[in-house]
Amino acid sequence: VQRKRFPEGELTMNTGIISSRYAKALLLYLGDAPDTQAVYDQAQMLEKALGALPQFGQALSSPADIDDAAKMDLLREAVGEKMDPRLERFLSMVLTKGRSSYLQLILHAFREQYLKEKHILVARLVTAVPAPALQEKLSAILREKTGCDIRFEAEVDPDLIGGFVLEVDGFRVDAAVSSQLEELRKQFVRKNKRIV
Repeated sequence: VQRKRFPEGELTMNTGIISSRYAKALLLYLGDAPDTQAVYDQAQMLEKALGALPQFGQALSSPADIDDAAKMDLLREAVGEKMDPRLERFLSMVLTKGRSSYLQLILHAFREQYLKEKHILVARLVTAVPAPALQEKLSAILREKTGCDIRFEAEVDPDLIGGFVLEVDGFRVDAAVSSQLEELRKQFVRKNKRIV
């Protein structure tokens, strides 16, 4: 395998392939067990922790400074609850194989593969105030249109004034009052420039 140097270290050209294969291995290992959600949730906690704390990823990637047992302790601590034994065995294998530098990518690939296999779409909904009724209505519409289960990542942003912003599967619907007011302002400016 040819290698290419990157500023942040040496990565193989097969980074995506390795991450995808390990993610698929975890998915196959979980199989059709009914309680895979716990593993998924904890894997996402770890992915978020690795994304939020670059030094965490660096500590895991360090070949000499920290041994595998200490790295495993760090991973358990990052989950913040008792780690599912299946995830623990998988992570132990990743560490033993020397693939800890790929861990965030593996967890990301696992997330994508898991959601696809389970027919789940993750939608991001931003509202000015909490809006469970709107979330329920949008969920029913999206479920009917896509045939997928919908999971919302709800966010509150008072700057929207009202309305909502919905992002799902690469599409964005901006029905926020603040966006509509901004569009009116732009139209007003364009119209007045023509008059002058």
